[in-house]
Amino acid sequence: MRALVTILQCRRVVLPYVFMRHALPRMRQSFPGEIEVLLIQHKARQQAGSRLRSHRLGKAREDLVEQWSAEGRYAGAQIHRHDTWHAPYPSIPSYHIAVQAALERRVDFHVYLEDDALLLDPDCGRWEELMGPAEVGVYRPRTHIINSSWFVARPSFDQRILAGLSRYWWWRRSSRIESWLRRKLRGEPAILEESYAVKHHYNEHRFTGMRYVVERLTDLCPEDVGLLEIDFGDEARRYSVAR
Repeated sequence: MRALVTILQCRRVVLPYVFMRHALPRMRQSFPGEIEVLLIQHKARQQAGSRLRSHRLGKAREDLVEQWSAEGRYAGAQIHRHDTWHAPYPSIPSYHIAVQAALERRVDFHVYLEDDALLLDPDCGRWEELMGPAEVGVYRPRTHIINSSWFVARPSFDQRILAGLSRYWWWRRSSRIESWLRRKLRGEPAILEESYAVKHHYNEHRFTGMRYVVERLTDLCPEDVGLLEIDFGDEARRYSVAR
């Protein structure tokens, strides 16, 4: 059994580090095989009015990604850096690279993860059972979309979406990958445990928002909670102090 975790990283450093250092070792204890990690680091261009918040961060943040990589903070991960740019939807080339990598490695499960999100799924050793015939496992019960922050896909799904992700010209600023992924899915997704997946978001929902990220790190690695301020500033500090 083989799994590949691809992390789309653009100017944020902390949660990919936490995943590698703290979450991945625990998942490897449960998974009956090999889990590889590929960090897809996008050298973004400055873009006024970008729909993607990480692209609004300054170039110094890009330098920090390279610095942390050189210092070995992501030890154990393979790193793929690229500067392919599609202004209407800048993350599409990274998704394309992620899908290609999973198919080339012939893995049984492809875990998609973004750099403002964290996943620690202790049930990963039961994905075959929990997903059953489903092509995709999702961590949110709203199944009219597939939340791209974290989900698990089988090769049949990656194969089906590869061509669409390679046509960069098709993706507009108004496109939404979550809805597109759901339309490409055959059948219903499997619902995985929601509490295993948290992320930063400017709107707070169940297990979504800085409060939940701080809570997760406080339980998992309290010594690293303060690092969240590097990526999320005063918002992370406010919730950390409140605890």
